[in-house]
Amino acid sequence: MGKLREVCGAVTGMFMADGLIEGYDDPKAKEEKAEVYARVRALAEAFQAENHSIICRDLLIDVETSASAAPEARTKEYYERRPCGAYVESAARIFARSLGLPEA
Repeated sequence: MGKLREVCGAVTGMFMADGLIEGYDDPKAKEEKAEVYARVRALAEAFQAENHSIICRDLLIDVETSASAAPEARTKEYYERRPCGAYVESAARIFARSLGLPEA
């Protein structure tokens, strides 16, 4: 996100979706917080097992990228050389599985 190349945006989205669906609203709820942490770790481990990392720079190691903070033009070629769509699909599949939803 933001070309920082830290945690993959698809992984972050998966964590956010989990928090919205399975999260808690009392900041003092230690047990619920521990449950969220355990789910986030399980989701991260599943993504890493399937994709070798949750870190963007590792996932894009074989993709030529610009060091500039400026966004690149979103052309057909841009999307063809980036595996990001496949990572979004992987995160969605892993999250759906965590909710007990059937495979699409």
